[in-house]
Amino acid sequence: MLPANKMNQKSEIEDFDFYFNGLNGDTGDYLVTPANQAELFTAFEASVKKEVSEEAEEVSRELAARWDGSHNDLAIAGWGIIYAAEDEAHWPKIEKALEPLIDHRLGQTENYKTYKVGKDQPAFVFMKDNGVRQPAAAVNPMEMPYYLLIVGGPKEISFTFQYQLDVRRAVGRIHFDSLQEYANYAHSVVAAETGSPRPQKGTFFSVANNGDRATELSDQQLVRPLMAELQDDIDNARISNWELDLIPPSEALKPVLKKILGGSDTPSLLFTASHGLHLNIDNPRHLKDMGALVCQEWGQDEYKPVPIPTKYYFSADDIADDANLNGLISFHFACFGAGTPMRNQFPFSRRNTKIKHPLALDPFVAALPKRMLSQSDGCGSLAFVGHVERAWNYSFYRIKDEIGHPGTFHDSLLKLMQGDRLGHALKYFNEQYAALSENLTTLMFSEIEKNKAVELRQKEFGKLWTERNDVRSYTIIGDPAVCLSKCSEEATDIEVPTTPIVVSTFDGPAHGNRVINDPVRIQMAIKQSMSNEEHDELDFMPQPQPQPGGTLNESVLAAWQQHTVDGYKNNQKMFEETLAMYKYPYRLTLLFYSIWFLTGISAFILAIVFAFQDGSPWQEGIFGSISIITFIAFFWAKPLHSMEENLILITRLGLIFTSYWARTMNTRDAETFDTDMTKITHETVEELDKLLKLYRESSRFTFFSKREEAED
Repeated sequence: MLPANKMNQKSEIEDFDFYFNGLNGDTGDYLVTPANQAELFTAFEASVKKEVSEEAEEVSRELAARWDGSHNDLAIAGWGIIYAAEDEAHWPKIEKALEPLIDHRLGQTENYKTYKVGKDQPAFVFMKDNGVRQPAAAVNPMEMPYYLLIVGGPKEISFTFQYQLDVRRAVGRIHFDSLQEYANYAHSVVAAETGSPRPQKGTFFSVANNGDRATELSDQQLVRPLMAELQDDIDNARISNWELDLIPPSEALKPVLKKILGGSDTPSLLFTASHGLHLNIDNPRHLKDMGALVCQEWGQDEYKPVPIPTKYYFSADDIADDANLNGLISFHFACFGAGTPMRNQFPFSRRNTKIKHPLALDPFVAALPKRMLSQSDGCGSLAFVGHVERAWNYSFYRIKDEIGHPGTFHDSLLKLMQGDRLGHALKYFNEQYAALSENLTTLMFSEIEKNKAVELRQKEFGKLWTERNDVRSYTIIGDPAVCLSKCSEEATDIEVPTTPIVVSTFDGPAHGNRVINDPVRIQMAIKQSMSNEEHDELDFMPQPQPQPGGTLNESVLAAWQQHTVDGYKNNQKMFEETLAMYKYPYRLTLLFYSIWFLTGISAFILAIVFAFQDGSPWQEGIFGSISIITFIAFFWAKPLHSMEENLILITRLGLIFTSYWARTMNTRDAETFDTDMTKITHETVEELDKLLKLYRESSRFTFFSKREEAED
C-alpha cells in the first residue's frame, strides 16, 4: 500500500502504467505495488517466454475453432460432464446428487456424454482421446458436446485445463464439499429454468476506495462506461425489458451488498468491481475468505498496514442461510473471486509483490461462489463468473488515451441479456485470449519485432501480456448452459437428499486423502518458497497426536509448534556460532599470510634498491636475507594447503549439520520419534568427533596435537 501521506498525491501515482487489484488481508497492503512498463517487461520476460512457448502451438491453432452455430439449442449443441479419473470412486454418488439437473438436461438434448480426465492431461490431448478427430478444426458438437460442466476441484482438474478447453467449448465448473451441496445446486438450476424468472434487472456495484487508484480506474473506466453502453443498447432496442441500477462508490457498502445478494434487492444480473481479498496460507481464514469482495468501508479510515477486519469485506459467511439467490448470474471483477491456484501465476519481482508464496497448499474454488450456488431449497444462484488469481485493469484501460474500453465486458453482458447461454456469451473473452496469445507469441519470437526499439517493444509487450492474462482468468463457476431468461418450459421432478453425505471437506481427508489445512504442510510450503534468510523460523517436526476418540488440545499443539521453532532456532544458532569460530581464524590466517608475503616482497625490493645505490653492503645483505628467509618460511608453511584444509573442514561441518536437519525433519513417526532422534543425535556427534580427529591429524603442528592426545 502507498503510504498515507502519498495516497492523494495524484501526480505521484499517475507516474505508473499499471495498478494491480487485490489487497493482502493480513497486512492491509496492496498485493503488488504499482509499476511501469519497463519494470513489468524486465521482471516477466524470462517466465513469459517459457509460458507462451508452451501454449503457443495449442492456443494459436484454436483461433477459428469456436463454434457459432445453434448455441442456444441444447438439442444441437449438447451438454456433458467431465469428472476426474482419480475421483472415479466418488463419481456415482455425485452423479446421483446431480440427477435432477442431469434429467433436466436430458429432457433438452439427447447429446449428453460424460468424460473422465486424467490429472495434468492437456485439453488438446483430452479431446483427441475422446473422439474429436481434429481438435483445431471447427467445433462439431456431435463429436463432443459444446457445453461441458467440470465436476471436481482444480487440484484434480486444473484451472489451466479449463482455460484451454474453454477456448474450444463452453466450460463451467462446480466443486462442493458435500453431496447435499451438489444436490442443492441441481435443484436451484432446475427451479430457475422451470419456474418464473426474476425481473430483468441488472445491478452494478462499483467500489472506489478513497485514494486508491486501482478501484478509481475500475469505477471510472469500466463500470460507468459499461453501464452507459448497455443503457444505450436498451434505448436503441437491442435489448428490451431490462432495468439497470448503479450502486455508486458512496453507497457501495457491505450492508448494501448483503441486501443485493439474497435480500430484498437481489437482481437477475449483478456486476461488481472491487478489490479481492488475499490471505496468506497460514491465516486461519485463508480458505473461507480468499477472494472476498472488499467494500467501500476500506479506506474510509486512515490507511494503516494492519489486518483488514471482516467488517470491510463481503465473504461466504455473509450470505444468510435464508438468502434467496435463485435465478441470479453474477459477474465479479476482483482478485481471486472465483478461485486460487497453488502458485503465483504472475511472477513479479520480490520488491514489488506482497504475496507470500505459494498462494495455496492446493488450488481451490473460492468459498463465496460455492456458498452462493449451494443455497438450500432451490435458492442458490445459477452461476458466478469471476477471476482466478489477480484481476488487471489494463484489459479495459488504455494508457495512451486514458479512456476505458470495456468492449469485451460489454459484448458478453449484451449477449447474456439478450438470452444467450452463459458459456457462449463469454466466448468474447476466450476469443480475445486466443488472439492475444498468438500476438504475444509473434512479438516474443519474431526476429523483426526483436529488432524494434526497446521502448516500443516493452509497451507492446506490456499491453498484450496483461490483457491476455486478464481475459484468460475469467472462469464460470456453475453450469455454462444456464441463461438469464427461461431456457425451457419443461418441468422436472426434483428429489433432493435430506441427509448430507460428506464427500470432501476442508476439515478432513478429501480426494486422495489430502488434508488441506495441515499445519505441517503449511509450514513446509512457506519454507520451500521463501529465501534462505527467512527459513530459520519456519521448520517443522511431527505434530502431537490426539488420544483415540478425542481431539487435540489447541494449546498443546501451539506449545509443540513453539517448541519446534525454538529448537530449530537453537540448532541454527549453534551452527552459526560454530562456523564463526572457524571463519574468524581462517580470515586472520589469511591476513597474516598476506602480510608475510608482502614483507618478503618489500625486503627483496629494498635489497635491489640498495644494491644500485651507494651505501653500506650490510644493508643489502640484511634486506636480501630477510626476503630469502621470508620466502623459504612462507612456502614451507604451505599457506594454500592450510586454507584448503580449513575450507574442507567448514564444508564437511555444514554437510553434517544439513544431514542432521534433513533426517530430523523426515522423522515423522510419533511412536519411534524419541528413539530415532537419539540415534540421529549420537550418529551426528560421532561424525563431528571423526571430523575433529581427522583435522588434528592433518595439522602441520603434529607435536602439539600428539601432546594434547597424550594429556587426554
